[in-house]
Amino acid sequence: MKKRWFAFGLILLTVFNFSALGKVGYDRWCHNRACSLPCAGADRGYCMRQQLNLTDDQIARMKASREMSDPKIELLSQHMREKRTDLIGELMAGKPDSARIEGILLHVDSLQGMLQREVVQHLLRGKEILAPEQEEKFYMMVLEQFSAGMKQEQHRVMNNQSSTNHERR
Repeated sequence: MKKRWFAFGLILLTVFNFSALGKVGYDRWCHNRACSLPCAGADRGYCMRQQLNLTDDQIARMKASREMSDPKIELLSQHMREKRTDLIGELMAGKPDSARIEGILLHVDSLQGMLQREVVQHLLRGKEILAPEQEEKFYMMVLEQFSAGMKQEQHRVMNNQSSTNHERR
């Protein structure tokens, strides 16, 4: 029985890693943080302007799109964090309630779907703003950042698991 719950927990954490991918990718590209591309250390707008050769109008429109998406994405992310905490609490209970776990998972699935749709809407708005040659480069940059973000998220989860296991001892 313990092996079954351990395997379930491991699968669940893997799913969480993938679900966080959209949020991590969004954060990396849509907030004013250092860019890991050749213009590293510059703010996000400057980096994108350099890499994509954006006009002032394009930058303003991208910023407006981001400002439209940020509050929704942050709210969904907060709800997902709360549900994940609920899930971990239930998994750690002496006798976990399978029905409650399933309900939490369904809620997390729903939130993840809404989060992914919002990120996709933001990316589609970017598609309307960029010229075709900029668009191709932009999506290559997004792909690169998603890959890097996924590795960072996996590292973060592994560190959290290690800390949790250490605290239990």
